[in-house]
Parts: sequence; C-alpha cells; structure tokens
Amino acid sequence: LADMLIRLDLGENKLRGPLPDGLFRLSNLEVIDLSFNEGLNGSTIPESISGWESIRAIQLLTCAADGCGLVGPLPTNLGSLRSLRALRISYNNFGSPLPSELGRLRRLETIEFSQAGVTGMIPSEIGNLDSLEILEGNDNRMRSTLPTELGKLSLLRVVRLASRAGLIGTIPSEMGNLHFLNTLDINMKLGGEISPAVANNTIGGQIPPELFAGTTKLEILVLTYGRFTGTIPTEIGLLTDLQVLRYDFWESDGFVGTIPSEVGNLASLQQWTQQLTRIASTIPTGEIWQSTNALLLSFVSYVR
Repeated sequence: LADMLIRLDLGENKLRGPLPDGLFRLSNLEVIDLSFNEGLNGSTIPESISGWESIRAIQLLTCAADGCGLVGPLPTNLGSLRSLRALRISYNNFGSPLPSELGRLRRLETIEFSQAGVTGMIPSEIGNLDSLEILEGNDNRMRSTLPTELGKLSLLRVVRLASRAGLIGTIPSEMGNLHFLNTLDINMKLGGEISPAVANNTIGGQIPPELFAGTTKLEILVLTYGRFTGTIPTEIGLLTDLQVLRYDFWESDGFVGTIPSEVGNLASLQQWTQQLTRIASTIPTGEIWQSTNALLLSFVSYVR
C-alpha cells in the first residue's frame, strides 16, 4: 500500500516527535503536507529525503511562533529531488543557509522560506532555476546580496525578500531582465524596529534604470527603509501596470531631486506612499489622474 501512496496530507494533526525514517522511503510520493504540527518542533529533515524520488510539492510550514519549528541544517540532498515544483518551508527554525544544491531543481516553480531561520547568502546557483516563478523569503537571518544571477530567471513573477536585516549591497541591473516580474517587495523594516547599526548596513544605492525599463509588468513595487540614494529613474513611467508604489526611508536617506514627470503615466496606480524622502517636488500631472481607479496618496517629506 505504501508503494501506491502519492499524496499525504497530515497538516494540523498534532503530530509529535521526530520525522520517521519510513516516511522518506515512499518513493512514489508526489505531494506531502505536514504543516502546523507544532509537536514536530526540533525535528530535522534528514539526508534520506532523497528517497522522495517522485515528489512534486513539499509543504512543511511547522508553526508561526518565534523559535519553533523544524531545525537545521537544510539537507544538501534537497537538490536530488529533480521532480520538485514547490518547496514551502516557512515558519521553521533551520539556522542554516539555503543549500547551493537547490540550483539543481530545474523544475522548481515556487520556493517559500519566510520566517524559517535561514542564514547566510542567497546562493548564486539559484540562477539555474529556470522554471522559478515565486521567490519568497521574508524575515530571516540572512546577510546577503541579491545575486546578479536572478536576472537569468526569465519566468520569475514574484520576489518578496522583506526583512528587518536581510539584504545588503545594491539591486543588480540584471533584474531588468525579469520581463514577467509583477511584484518586487524589499521592505527592510518588516516586523518592527531595527538597530541603527543594522540600518547602516542594508541594501541601498541607486536604483538602476534598467530595472524599470525591463520590468514593465510590475504591479507592486515596495522599496522601504533601505539606504537607497540618487534620483528616481525617469523609466518609472514605463510601469503602466503599477498599482502599488511605496518608498519609505530613514530620516537621513532616500531619493533626492524631484518626482519625475513620467510618474504621471502610471494610470493603473492605486496606492502611492513616500515617507521621509528628501524629494522637493510638485505632484505630476498626466494619466495618473485620468484613470477611474481610486488613488491613495501618503506623502511625508524630509527636506533639509
């Protein structure tokens, strides 16, 4: 009977104890969901996970409370699951980096690891995941740049890497190659306050014009509490599908100059928030006001 099992859903069943070895011998298993079994706290994912030769979807969202869930390290043998299309491992406490071997999963479409205790760098091998559509890893313990290899993921639609401290460096211009991207969420203040020392070492720099020139299908753009500088590229006017635009900053950071008149082309915009920027400008005219959409504006400027 075990050889015939292709789907196993044991979510919210008050399971307790370590994950049994026999679970990983179900070679025909395609979908497994063990989510929200807080009794699995402290269990590990063994290297024998490679026994799931047919697995297409893994859902191990253990619990939403801090400090609980499965623990690490994440096994390198995750990279042997060549049929895997969805890996959802949020709400755990792995305390380890994403293994570079994940780059072997050429069929992977979704990877979600929010609040999973992931550390270290986003591996450059992620650029090998040419089927990837969703990359979501909010509120971890990473200190990572955005790999330039992200620009190879031509099918990528969603990037959510909001965190109190996770990203450093700059947004690579190669992300302008993501022509199907509709959500880019980089919120560096997620989950509460962060220390000045951490705030001084977070993602920032100038926004590459190539980002807006190539991602014209963007609907949600959030760039908050990074150390972004310079002016807003005029190419932002190409984002005619944009619905949410948000950029908030620390008092001493943020865009300077003026709001480019091309923002007036954003006829789909429904929410526009800018707080503590150093922009001194009038609000542009144009198609932005001719749309039937209701537009929520929230501006708090800091002009020296």
